[in-house]
Amino acid sequence: GNSLVNAASSTGSVTLPWNAVDNDPSFNTYSTLSTGAQLLSNVFETVIFETPSQPGDSVKLVIQDPGGSLLNLVALKGFAIQPYLGNTPVGSPITNSGSLLSLKLLPGGANKYELSVAIPSSFDRIEILMGGVADALSGLRVYDVERVIAAPVITSNNIDVTNDTVYVYYSNSLEIDAATLNSSDNIRWYNDENAQVGSGSSYFIPSVVEEGWYYAEATRNGCTETSSTHAVYVKILSPQMLNTQTEKNRLHREIQEQVKGISIQNPATEEIRIKLWGLEKGNYRLDVISLEGRLIYSKQMPVSTDRYSESIPKPGNMRTGIYMVSIYDKSNTRIRTFKVIFK
Repeated sequence: GNSLVNAASSTGSVTLPWNAVDNDPSFNTYSTLSTGAQLLSNVFETVIFETPSQPGDSVKLVIQDPGGSLLNLVALKGFAIQPYLGNTPVGSPITNSGSLLSLKLLPGGANKYELSVAIPSSFDRIEILMGGVADALSGLRVYDVERVIAAPVITSNNIDVTNDTVYVYYSNSLEIDAATLNSSDNIRWYNDENAQVGSGSSYFIPSVVEEGWYYAEATRNGCTETSSTHAVYVKILSPQMLNTQTEKNRLHREIQEQVKGISIQNPATEEIRIKLWGLEKGNYRLDVISLEGRLIYSKQMPVSTDRYSESIPKPGNMRTGIYMVSIYDKSNTRIRTFKVIFK
């Protein structure tokens, strides 16, 4: 849950501030931030969360231009989010000039937008700031502010499934595993009818006879917030595919091609353990990229055997969090991307 402290400068105003945190699921109620007519005026609204965040948590706002105009990050000039832990600022204000803000239009035709804010460090409140620069946005409606727990990362039989598909033979059993960035977070499993089918770090299907989507969601004790979900599609290999040895061999090759013979330790701790099996010999490259798109680490991997493996020490500049690990082949083509938790 959220509580709210509203504070506005003498040159701006906030109307109905509590509406930003009233948990209206239809997004009909809103607070309005207005800088007023005075040049370079500013306004801010503070939202306080009940507990400090954990690494990987983010904030999501639903916003709208009061006149119903289309928004983009360029139009959010003068807008910023300043995180705090207590009364201490956490880093610099997050503005539209960086890579920590992302904006997407919500369905419904009302020109309401979901603004996601990636906050690298722990925080327990945010200040929504607007104005103070020439040509800044003069007004903004805020329909909702909520904290989002980092989503789990799903793996299956220790093979990464960022491609969102797991293959299993008809009627065979399947275990899907998930890891959270914070070990104290709880995991719930849902099917594609949004019915909860399990909880905990793994979900076991004794006999897979139907294809479908499965979703993992994280929750946290003492918090009303939930995470976004990570989904995986379970794809059945039908009995007809097992009729002949030739078909078995062909199918095996196709599956091997699907996963590219690549696996990686997930979650990773003090090192990145990677296997490149069954690939052509040559120079491959590993890139570690933050969710904001920043290159953290890059390494060349001279693959000289069809069972190449390597343990790479965790880069010293990496914080705890979720990163994208991409593998490039000798022609500099990206052949696989993993979403990996680093602890």
